[in-house]
Amino acid sequence: MTVVTQRVARSSGVIELDIAGAQLRLRGPIDEASLCSVLCALRQSA
Repeated sequence: MTVVTQRVARSSGVIELDIAGAQLRLRGPIDEASLCSVLCALRQSA
């Protein structure tokens, strides 16, 4: 029996946004769902 292990490389980085005088900085690995949640919350508060 062969067991296959799969690794997903997670890159680290920084996403910086300047929106209406506010700054948002996200560091490290950020998954798409979390980023979408943050952006949707920002859109609703505008």
